[in-house]
Amino acid sequence: MANFESLTEGRQLILAAIDSWRKRLVSFDGNNRQIFYKEKKVGDVNLDDEWCDEAVVSAFLGGSRVKVSSIYSSLVAKINPISAQKLAGVDSANDEDSDYDDENDYVRIWATRLRRFESVYRKTREDNDERNIETCFVAQGFATWQPKLGGTSSIPNAPVILYQTKIEAIAKGNSDFALTRIGEPVLNEALCLYLEKEFGVERSVFEIDLENISIDTDSMKKMVSKIKESVPGFRIIKKTLVGKYRDWE
Repeated sequence: MANFESLTEGRQLILAAIDSWRKRLVSFDGNNRQIFYKEKKVGDVNLDDEWCDEAVVSAFLGGSRVKVSSIYSSLVAKINPISAQKLAGVDSANDEDSDYDDENDYVRIWATRLRRFESVYRKTREDNDERNIETCFVAQGFATWQPKLGGTSSIPNAPVILYQTKIEAIAKGNSDFALTRIGEPVLNEALCLYLEKEFGVERSVFEIDLENISIDTDSMKKMVSKIKESVPGFRIIKKTLVGKYRDWE
């Protein structure tokens, strides 16, 4: 019995040390894009866009491989695909500060969406080629709250649920892409650690069933309700973005 208790105590000490080390790895300043994410005009893709087919987006989140042209099927149906392909070719500008005129121009609307996907594709492929890490994720829901007095001036904007994603060019001139979900969705670990350390939220609050998780599931609503007890102004903004989220790894 004494040996068993000794082993149990030793295991608890090791787990506590690992937890402490894990928390020290994550920087909580305003530069952490997992907590203070700044949406890019071209470098991210908003899947709540008025042109996006919600059923196709839901199918992707559920594990189906989908084409970008399927996400925007109603838009693609309005244009000549050849014209759009020429306008959104591989040599398209990827300046994130560029301003495009979308008004009543279906070809240009489609082209701007493709440029955004191309930007994500290029940047995340570069990470994979050079650093052997996957940085393309779809984020569902963004958490914000009232910052502590005397803390960072950055506005909290933390992705909540992350879906690791493989993005592939599947047509000539990068005129279409395919998205495939890799594995199961996860909670943003940096967000969990931040709320633990800065607001004292119990770790058990984040231990929820992630199968078929979404912002609107009962388990997520219960988690948010618990967090609100400790974090002033905590709320989740319903938004789904494709982008590069794992710079801190």
